[in-house]
Formats: sequence, C-alpha cells, structure tokens
Amino acid sequence: MPNFIKIFDNTDVSLINQQLADNPTLWHPDTFIRDYEQGPIGDVESVILRFSKYSGAQQTRMKTAGIYFDIHENIDYNAYSVLNAVYPLVMQLMQFAGGTRLGRIVINKIKPGGRIYEHRDELTHANYYSRFHIVLKSKEGNRFICGDEEVHMQEGTIWWFDNTEVHEVINESTEDRIHVIVDIKSDIFDKIKIDNQNNAGRIVQETKKVSKINPDDVYYQVETIDGFIDEFKETMVQMHYDELALDHSAVPLDPDYNKYYELENQGKLIIVTARIEGKLIGYFIAVIAGNIHYKSTLHANEDIYYLDPQYRGSLIGLGLFQYVETELKKLGVVKVVVGTKCHLDNSKLLNSLGYNFVEKIFTKIIGD
Repeated sequence: MPNFIKIFDNTDVSLINQQLADNPTLWHPDTFIRDYEQGPIGDVESVILRFSKYSGAQQTRMKTAGIYFDIHENIDYNAYSVLNAVYPLVMQLMQFAGGTRLGRIVINKIKPGGRIYEHRDELTHANYYSRFHIVLKSKEGNRFICGDEEVHMQEGTIWWFDNTEVHEVINESTEDRIHVIVDIKSDIFDKIKIDNQNNAGRIVQETKKVSKINPDDVYYQVETIDGFIDEFKETMVQMHYDELALDHSAVPLDPDYNKYYELENQGKLIIVTARIEGKLIGYFIAVIAGNIHYKSTLHANEDIYYLDPQYRGSLIGLGLFQYVETELKKLGVVKVVVGTKCHLDNSKLLNSLGYNFVEKIFTKIIGD
C-alpha cells in the first residue's frame, strides 16, 4: 500500500497565501518540532490554527495527578479566524475523508535549505488521526520521504500520507516550503494506514473507531423531556459537565430536572437532539420567553448545547444549529442568544452561522 495518496489537484490556495502575507507576525518558531529527541531544529516556523489547549508540560502534570482529559481534543486558536480562507478547504477535506472528528491544524514553513529530520510521529496521536497536507508553496527540489517512497508535493495539491511511518522533509529549493497540516479522524484512511502497518509487520495500537458518517444517517428532531431525559442522564450529562464546566469543587453537578418539566409545561422550553441510529450524540436546549427589557420580542436563550467529542469536526454541529433555528422560527422566535466557553471556543461555528459577538460574561466564586 502507498505511503502517499494525492487527493486533489489544482486547488486554489491563493487567498490563504495572501492572508499569510498580510499577517507575517503569525509565524513563530515551531517549538513542537524542536522538542524531538534529535535536538533543536531552526529551519521550521509555524502558525497554529487548531491544537490542544494544554501544553505538553500541563498534560504531563495532569496525567501525574490522575486528572482526566481527552488527549485527542483540540481547540481553535485565534489565527484560524484571521486565516479564515483555510476553513472551506478543511471542510471539503472533512467531507471527502468521511471525517468524524477534526484534530490539529498547523501551517509549517521550512526555509530554503532547511529540513525536518527523520522521525516517526507519536503513535497515540498518529494512530488515532489521519494526516493530510494542503500545499501552499513548494518549488521543485522539495523532497518528502516516507518509508521507501519520495514525492514532490506541488502547490495546490492535497495529499494524505502515513505519518505512523518514518518520514523526513528536505527543502533543496530556493524558496520557502509551506504546507497546511490537517489531522482528521477518518475510517477510510485509517484502513489504508492499518494495512500499511500490517504489511510492514508493525504493531497497531488499538483505537476507538467511529463508522464513517453519511449525512443521511444523522437526524435531528424536537423532543420532550420524557423522551430525552433518561438517555441524557445516563450518557451525556456527566461527560458534558466534566469537559465544559469550571469550578468543579465549588459548583457540583446538580441539575434541576423538575425545572425543565415546569418550563416545558409552560411552553417555554425547546430540546433539539442529534441522533445516529437512535443513539443520542448531541443536543441543544433553550428557554423561550420575552426578554424583561423587550417583552414583545420572543427570545430563545440557550441553556446548554453539546456534541459528543468523537463526532466533532464534521458538519453535525452545523446541522444541529441550523435545525434549531428552523424550529425556533416556527415558534415565532426573533432573537437567539448563544454562548461559548473561553476554554472550548465555538466562535468560528457561530460566526459562520451569522451570530455576532456582542457581550462578555465574567464569573467569580465568592462562597466557601
């Protein structure tokens, strides 16, 4: 099986290149690559668009302390909003790959004469995600070597390659080599990667699989508390709390389910769910009422929304919000108020749907 597969030719990357040229201060030395055991590498600069919210040192401390965190979860960085021309290509790639989760997105630049030394990516990550390259700049003389194969990836092409295999990059051209690196959870490309590993006689680390999602397999619907609450209690509420809630020691999980029933009986509650083969994978709950300052205008104030992490990075979250808006319009809602956590920022999704950033909320623990 090949270590490289070219997916697209003649992709227009001119707008991304222009945005990079307009924002030169986004580049910084790639400390992630510098941490490899072969020693410092001064040939690479990066722009991080999406990455873990925890540094390597933080992750080590959390593991030592027995604190749970999802090692595969990534968040959008500010640069992703600045270089927003990357977003449509990532979504196109997600659809093509049958992506069920979006991982890291990093732009790497290797200077003329520079290189990334021979290495194999950390297997916990490399076995979970499949690795793709969107080529922004690459002149003849760039050598990408993986296993016993070597390619020159031309500007405007998009590739998959097996980063569980030993690989290196050498820029023997006279210009910078710039690639967007995208990690996607994809059963389609996982199979190719696993076949490569098996054929090479290497041990394959077991990873949790999520079947390729056909958009027709996901359905959204409005549900009542009775149709939703048991599954919510059993499978989602604790996971939601663990990931998003802050101040766990001061503010324990303690939902007032009776309040939900009360609001539902008053016609002031809407619950929209996302399901696959009947399984609850996401939800959006909002309270519908006139605002105290604008009583004649019906508002929908988001209570909570959540999507199972293994389905993020696909179009499911977008579809959930679009379905919510359709149902709210039927109820006469004029304005929707939605929040997002600073530590798990969904601003890009909300901006893409036309939501505006209008208010900052601050919290403070003042009790014992």
